Amino acid sequence: MSLAIFDLDYTLVEGDCESLWCQFLLEQGLVDAAFVNRIAEFYVEYENGRLDFYAYESFLMHTMASLGASKLTPMRAAFLQRLRFRLRPYVVRWLDWHRGQGHQVLMITATNSFLARPMADLLRIKQLICTEVEMQEGCPTGLVLGTIPYREGKVALLDAWLSHWDQTLKDSWGYSDSYNDLPLLQHVRYPVAVTPDSNLYCHALEHGWDILT
Repeated sequence: MSLAIFDLDYTLVEGDCESLWCQFLLEQGLVDAAFVNRIAEFYVEYENGRLDFYAYESFLMHTMASLGASKLTPMRAAFLQRLRFRLRPYVVRWLDWHRGQGHQVLMITATNSFLARPMADLLRIKQLICTEVEMQEGCPTGLVLGTIPYREGKVALLDAWLSHWDQTLKDSWGYSDSYNDLPLLQHVRYPVAVTPDSNLYCHALEHGWDILT
């Protein structure tokens, strides 16, 4: 079966879900500016290719764990309603096109499962690879589980998924905005750069990849 793989942040969504979530928590008075500033520092490290993803996700998850499910659950519902207006229509159209062609659709994102799973549900995507975090009674415990789908981690988790479902990449598409996803995009047959960062844009041009803007 043909396979279409979509990144989430800055691909299907205008923005980064976890960063937007942190800003939302600040607006609701559930975190302080120091927390958001630390998150911003992690994102600088991400842009520079030096991010320790485990340290970042652990910091975020432990903060969320301290808030408790009674606060997080209604906040997430309100946040997801806001994200509906940040979906990129032109990318969602391609998602729907693949679905209409009978292709298997898979989302691969480094966003944590607390946010990624409801986003996949919103987009009617059944197959999801994301950063798995331990949950108890609807609330993260602070523990990050397994391999994080970041850079080569996405490829490793994709290969495991392909083996599990007896799938191949013979007829496959990959959609992403980030040069950090170059290992994944080089893995598929038809890579597509979506509003790419400068490094990915140059690579896509050099190699004749499709570019969506």
